[in-house]
Amino acid sequence: MNKEQINNNTSEVNRILVISLFLIIILLTFFKCDDILIIDTDDSWTLLSDSTSKYSLSVKVTRNLLFLEHVYSWESLQASDIVIGTKRYSGDIYLSENLGEDYNLVFSSDTVKWMRCFTTESKRHILWEELDSTIWLFTPEWDVIKSIKTGGYSWLGNWSIGESKGVIIYAEYGGNVDHFSVWRSEDDGESWQKVFTKKARGSNESEIRHFHVVQPDPYYPGTWYLSSGDAPYECMIWKSEDDGLTWKDVTDPNPNGAKTQDVHRFTAMFFDEKYLYWGTDDELDGNAVFVRAERTEPLDVEVIDNLENLVRALVNTPYGLIFISEQKEYRDGKLVDLTIHISPDYKNAIELYRLSDPTGVRTGLCFSRASIASKGNIFFSYFDGSKIIKGPPGIMKWKIEVR
Repeated sequence: MNKEQINNNTSEVNRILVISLFLIIILLTFFKCDDILIIDTDDSWTLLSDSTSKYSLSVKVTRNLLFLEHVYSWESLQASDIVIGTKRYSGDIYLSENLGEDYNLVFSSDTVKWMRCFTTESKRHILWEELDSTIWLFTPEWDVIKSIKTGGYSWLGNWSIGESKGVIIYAEYGGNVDHFSVWRSEDDGESWQKVFTKKARGSNESEIRHFHVVQPDPYYPGTWYLSSGDAPYECMIWKSEDDGLTWKDVTDPNPNGAKTQDVHRFTAMFFDEKYLYWGTDDELDGNAVFVRAERTEPLDVEVIDNLENLVRALVNTPYGLIFISEQKEYRDGKLVDLTIHISPDYKNAIELYRLSDPTGVRTGLCFSRASIASKGNIFFSYFDGSKIIKGPPGIMKWKIEVR
C-alpha cells in the first residue's frame, strides 16, 4: 500500500468517526437519553458578592435536576427542609429532606414530564404534567391518587399558586390563546372549579396576556391578590375577600412614582402587616423598580427604589428581601446587567451582585421558579446554566450571610 492510499484510508476513517459522532449527538438531542445525565452537586460554594459588601452571597448547583419547589407553609409562614426536583428529560421526581444536601428518587415514569409542583398543608403534592397538560395528585408518600383535566395551562412560578385554610388557587399562564382562568380547589386538590376568567390575546377583545401571581394574604384570612401582564393596559391587580369565589379590580389608576400601569407587572410578591411588596417585571423610565402598596381600594401603589433589571424572584430571608433579575433586556444595543439586590429595611435596595455580559445569551435565569422564603440563610431556584456558573441546568442553592 502506497503513501497516498494510506492517507486516503486515514481520511476515510476520520470522516466515518466525525459522521458517527455527529449521529450520536443527534440521537442524544432528539431521544434525550437521560441515563447519561448525571445528577451531581458542586463540591464547594462559589462566592458572588464583592469582598467589601456587608453581605456574603454564595451559590452551588445540583446539575441535571430541575427545580420544582422548595416547600413552604402559608399557615406557619415558614420554609421547610424539603426541596423537590425533576430529572431533565424524564418523569423522575427527586426529593431532598435536608435542604439539598442529597436527593432521592421517589417516583419514576417514562411517559410523563413534570413542569410545576405545589405541596399542600396536608403534604399532598400537586404536579403539572406537561405532555398531557394535566394536574396529577400524589399522596405524601408519592403514590398517584389521580390525574385531573382543568384548563390546559399551568401556573407561571412559585408565586402563582397558594393555599389558605384548605383553599388552593392557581392562575393560568401561557402564550397567545383566547382566554386564561383562575382555578380553585377546596378538597385538597381532588377537584377544581374555574372561578375567574379574562380574555387574552388570542381573542378579539384582549384584556390580559396572561396571569402572573395569585397569593393569599397571610394577615387577612380569606383575602387573596391576583395579578396579570404584560402590556401596560394588561397589567392589573384583583382582590378577593371570599377565598377566591369573587374578585374585584384594585389596580391603582394613579401610582406614585410611575407614569404607566406596568408598575403592576410582577411575578413574585411579599406581604407584611402594612404593605404588599414586589419588584417589577418591566422597566419604568429605564429601570425595574421596587414597589410597595397599601391595602386600600384601589391599592395605594408607590415606587420606593430602583432595581435596574427585570425582577423574576423575590425571596424573604432573615436579612431582608432578595430580588433576582433576568438578563433579557437591551439598552443602547447591549444586554442590561443581571443583578441581585437585597432590601434589609423594605425601603432601600442594596446591590449584592452584578454580572455584565453585554453580548451574551439572553436568559430568564430562574424564570420565576424559586423559594418563597429561605430556611435560615438557605434558599433555592431554577438555574438555566447560561450565567453565573456555566454548565448544565440544575437546582441552584443560595446562601446569604452577614460578614
